[in-house]
This record gives sequence, C-alpha cells and structure tokens, in this order.
Amino acid sequence: MALSKDFTNTIRALGNLSAELEIIKGLTFKTVIGLDRSFSTRKSASSRDLRTNATFNKGRLYLNENQVDNRLWENYFTFKKTFGKVDVNALLGYSYQSFGNSFSNIEMTNFRTSNLDLMINNYASVDVRAGNSIVPTNSGDTKDELQSYYTRVQMGISDKYLFTATVRVDGSTRFGGNNKYGVFPAFAFKWRLIDEDFIPKNIFTDLNLRLGYGITGNQEIPYFLYLPRERYADWDINNEGNLAGGGLDRVTNENRNLKWESTAQFNAAVDFGFWNNRVTGSLDYYHKTTNDLLSLTVFAQPAPAGNAFVFRNIDADIINSGVELSLNVVAVDKADFRWNVGGNMAYNKNLVKRLDGSFDTGAINGQGLTGAFAQRIAAGQPLYAFFLRNFGGFDANGNSIYPEGDRQQFSGRSPLPKVTMGLSNDFRYKNFDMNIFFTGQFGQYIYSNTENAFFTAGALAGGRNVITKVVGNGEGLLNAPDVSTRFLQKGDFVRLQNVTLGYNMNLNNKIISSLRFYLNGQNLFVITKYDGQDPEVSVNKQINGIPSAGIDYTAYPRARTFTFGVNARF
Repeated sequence: MALSKDFTNTIRALGNLSAELEIIKGLTFKTVIGLDRSFSTRKSASSRDLRTNATFNKGRLYLNENQVDNRLWENYFTFKKTFGKVDVNALLGYSYQSFGNSFSNIEMTNFRTSNLDLMINNYASVDVRAGNSIVPTNSGDTKDELQSYYTRVQMGISDKYLFTATVRVDGSTRFGGNNKYGVFPAFAFKWRLIDEDFIPKNIFTDLNLRLGYGITGNQEIPYFLYLPRERYADWDINNEGNLAGGGLDRVTNENRNLKWESTAQFNAAVDFGFWNNRVTGSLDYYHKTTNDLLSLTVFAQPAPAGNAFVFRNIDADIINSGVELSLNVVAVDKADFRWNVGGNMAYNKNLVKRLDGSFDTGAINGQGLTGAFAQRIAAGQPLYAFFLRNFGGFDANGNSIYPEGDRQQFSGRSPLPKVTMGLSNDFRYKNFDMNIFFTGQFGQYIYSNTENAFFTAGALAGGRNVITKVVGNGEGLLNAPDVSTRFLQKGDFVRLQNVTLGYNMNLNNKIISSLRFYLNGQNLFVITKYDGQDPEVSVNKQINGIPSAGIDYTAYPRARTFTFGVNARF
C-alpha cells in the first residue's frame, strides 16, 4: 500500500499579439503585447500509517499554490533609408514589463483516515477538534515593474565603416526615490579592413577592426527592498501536531538612496580569416569597471526580532581586464567527412579599487573554528582574496609554525581563475556526428574547509576517519586547526565536459521527416591535482550577506550522466 503521494499540476498560457504599420516609405511603427500566465498546485500527502514522528497516527498534507502573471508591452518606430553611400537604420522605442507572483502554503495534520485520496480531496477528513490541524504557513504577493525608453542609430558608409550608438533609460521599481531610473549609453565602431587596398588579399580573406564602449545596469535584487518591511516568519506544525516557529520580524531596513549598479566596458578587437576562411577567429581586449555595487548587509536586531538586512550601493570599483582569443579551424572538409575544431582562451585580471575599509567573508565551519573566516575584500586585492596565516609546517611538538607570525594576512592567492579555456571538436562522417568538448580553468586556488574541519590530527584523535596524508605528517594531537595556507590548494583542472555521438537516419517517409538517435555523456573525467571531490566548487560561505568564492565544504561532486535520446520531426 502506498503511504505517500506527491503530484504537481501546472497550467500555463503564453500569448503574443503584434501589429505593424508603415507610416511612410522607410518609417514603420510596431506594437507588441505579450502575456505569460501560469497556475500551479502541488499536493503532497503522507499517510497516518507511515511510521515517522511527523506523521504516525496523524498524517500530513502540504498544499502549495503559485500564480505567475508576466506582461509585456513594447512600441517602437523603425526608420531605414539610404543616402548615397550612407545607410541609416534608426530605432526609437518604449517598453513596459511587469512580473507578478503570488503564492500560498497550507499545512494540515490530524487526519481521521489513512486513505491518501480522501486526505488530498476531502479536507473534512481533518479532525479540527485536535487543534492546530490546519495552518497557513506562508503566503505572499509580489510585483516588479520595468519601464524603458531606448533609441539606436546604425550608420554604414560604403559597407566599410559601421557605426552604432544606443541609449537606454531604464526605470525599475526595485529602487527608490529619484534613483529608479538609470541611463545607459553605448557606442560601437567596425572598420572592414579587408575592403582596403593595402590589405594583402593573398594572406587575409577577412579582416575587421572593432571598438566599443558601453554602460550596462544591474537590478538583480529582490523587489521593494529600499523600503522598511516586516513579516511574520513561517509557521510550522511540529512532530506533536503543535505550532512551531513563527513571529513578527523586521526583514529590511530603509534605504531610499538605493540605485542601479553599473558596469562600463571598453573593447578593442580584431576579427580575421585565412585560407578562404578555413581558419577564422578574433582577438579581443577588454577593460570593465563595475561600481555602485549592490550588496546585502545584515544587521543584528534587539530581541525578540531576528536579523534584518539592507541592500546598499558600495562605493568601490571592481575592475576586470584581459584578453580573449577564439579560433575556429576547418581541419578536414570532404564530401563524406568533416572535422571542425573550435577553441577559446581568456586571461582575466581582477582588482578592487576605491574601497573604504574592508569586508570579511568566507566563513569557516568546524570544531574550534567559531567566528573563523578565510577571505577579505579590500582595495588593491582581487575579489575574495584569501586572508590566511602563512603555514610553515610543524615544530618538534607537532604545533603549526607560522614564519610571519600567528596572524592572518593576504596570501597573494585568489579563488578567481586567471585563465579559462574551451576546446570543441566536431566530426561528421556520412550520417554519423560527434562532438567532444573540454573546459579548463587555471590560476585559481581552493580553500578546503572540509580538511580544516575534519582531516587533522585532532580529528584522528577523536576517532574520526581522516585522509591518509594526515597520518604521520608530524602534527600533534592537540594542535589547533587554525585557518591557514595549510588548507589552500591549486584548483587548476581540465574537464571532459561533454561528448555526444549521433546518427541521422535516411528516411523516405511522409509522416516522419527526420529521425536522429544520440548518446550523450557529461562530466566524463577531470584532470586535476586538487585532492577534494571536485575542483569546480564554490559553497556559499557568506558573512553578513557578503558573498564568498572558492571554498569547499562537504560539497557533493557533480554527477557523471549518460543520456540516450531520439529526435523526431513529423
């Protein structure tokens, strides 16, 4: 007999309606209305015959309802005209978007029946005389709105010099006061050098120069957090069928000066092609500066309230600069066999500037590690720079040696990779196709909170299992597990991310137009010297809302998966 049932039912409607009018030759107006609505219910029931503390002789039913109402209204004018050798394409528009979501959760217990269908479909089977039998645990109704005005002008001269200029003015209900709107301009220029007489056509088949500068905005925070708000904390029914938890909490402090985070980026790039474009690629230099960072800060509140938080803009610059190289090579191009190689490699340097003070993050968990942390954000350092004691081995008594003193300091190491790469090989032989894709990251470090907490001589003395390198390493049983470079490792890796083998059948069928069988494998192997479960890890070890990166703490490694599938078109 089944002792539990859990099912979800979702109804979703998507719709778009558009109309276009040509006002005069070359000038058109278009309006678009879009709608995305869904209603979802989930019912999860456990019989009173299920022998757990939460359900035995009581039963339990969870009811969840969620509604989504997203809307779009967009209007824009388009102007296209040629003046001699000059082509002009201009656009002027307005856009409004709303994102609505409402939800409610109800929990029931003390059922008079073990029949799951009756529990789910007949709520009268709840014994309301028992008390606390039907409890609304949480509900809410949110709505975000985004209003935008935008214009774009593209101009081409003799198909050789291409100019693009855009300006967006975006307003969001996530910001308050006079800061709801942000202005984000951008400019781009492309010069088709291949069309110039001084470029040797026997060497290049394509050559372009690109320059660009633009500012983009970020509003990715929850809704209406510039206003002070309170809420009742979630209620729950405990194992005895009584209400547990709950209460009125302040969840946000006021910040009416909250505004858009902005990122200004400059790019200079060269696109090239050789040997009739059998070899193509681009070399791109970029310099990106992010300021007015949106950051969550937690404040302790007097009892009985919990911890409230506030989103604010940090007055600092986060600078990323580097180069990116991408190449695509048609290695073999025959009638029955084709081999294409695509690769990219990027070098990035990250630096924090103009930050007044510092922020500690990267909380380290474990016995004897209360209040410990491993990272600090400060000017002159990369983001999430490791802030550690410099470990120098063990002394004759088995205690840690710190040559530069028993104090934390910047280690000169970062969890952010300096070099990233990707390599893809595509093969096609008659009806067979295969793709092999590698990824890699280099120059980053990982702090193993797992080793710090569990794999020390003290843990061994306590009867815990440890890794082999702990045994006989000279550490004393009473040595303190201080946060130090002892637990810092290189995180370089190369991963075979994806392999797909497919076969396309030749069909002469009026019903099925195409049929393809494929076998896919993901995360097939990793080459790394990191001795943890997975070098591509970043457990959330934030402190007071300041995020962290590159810390491993009992993280479950990503799965190796195999998929067999069939694609058919009718």
